[in-house]
Amino acid sequence: MNQVIKGLIWDIDGLLVDTEWLHFLAWNNMVKEAGGKTLSEEEYRPLVGHGWEENMKRVCRLAGISGDDNSLNKRRQMHYANLCDHGIPVIKKNIQLVRDFAVQFPQLRQMVASSSSASEVKKKVKLIDLGDIFEFALSFDDRFPNAPDKKLRKKPSPDLYNLALQKANLCGAECVAFEDSQSGVLSAKAAGIRCVALPNNLTMFLDLSAADFVIQPNESKNPVTIMARLNSI
Repeated sequence: MNQVIKGLIWDIDGLLVDTEWLHFLAWNNMVKEAGGKTLSEEEYRPLVGHGWEENMKRVCRLAGISGDDNSLNKRRQMHYANLCDHGIPVIKKNIQLVRDFAVQFPQLRQMVASSSSASEVKKKVKLIDLGDIFEFALSFDDRFPNAPDKKLRKKPSPDLYNLALQKANLCGAECVAFEDSQSGVLSAKAAGIRCVALPNNLTMFLDLSAADFVIQPNESKNPVTIMARLNSI
């Protein structure tokens, strides 16, 4: 029998804010600037949820461009920042799901584990106005207390989730993660956490079979139904 669920851990990018599409546009803006062939949505999808270093190699190969990775990434970041300046779309149904959980299951602790920087996480939590619900929001800039000089590994490494469990003083079996990408799902599962995949329009075609179950963008999302399904696993 599964242990009683005590905590919900949420990703942000692609789950609560639709930044994945902005990242897609930023990568292609960088590629066009470098004189390469832009990526199709199908080519870009497997990149979602992975670190920029890994993705840069794949993008350069697909787009037929070359150059210094750090310089190219600075250009990509500039394009992404410019796109964000025009507004970051939010994913209203998933934001409402967080709020519905807070109302219907107020005993559950809710928190964030994101691969973004601390400044980005803080900005996005403020944008979606869920700071009153989230107990804490971890970022890629956070560190394990016993290894303050060691950087976390990005998803699909379980580092972020393991740190969240440590900070919350919970075990993996007591938590549920909500993720939109394959790397995020694998990260949660590697930490021993049950995972519900809530893909967006870019990630819905990825292999999310490692999740305990998947709720597609056009399907209803109800806390009572989700908890019942989790407790039956």
